[in-house]
Amino acid sequence: MTLIRENIAIETNAPVMVLFGGNPERMNEVDAEKFESTFFVFTGINAIILACYFIFVLKKPFQNGIAFSIAAIALIQIVAWTSVYFYKPQRY
Repeated sequence: MTLIRENIAIETNAPVMVLFGGNPERMNEVDAEKFESTFFVFTGINAIILACYFIFVLKKPFQNGIAFSIAAIALIQIVAWTSVYFYKPQRY
């Protein structure tokens, strides 16, 4: 979806932002980064849940190998995007 503001086309994912409580017309850079980081932290949490399902429910060697890889990447993702969420820019 494209928003046109002051003759500048801004690409945005307005339906998703409205779904998560964001207002696409009033979203600035800081709000957009917080929205994006929240989305990726929840994605990482879902990946951890999937890895636990592979390890504790399926219990097959192939799924266990995938689970440890998914869990490692998800932990890195959660740490990185949490730091982005709590970052306070000095210019605002």
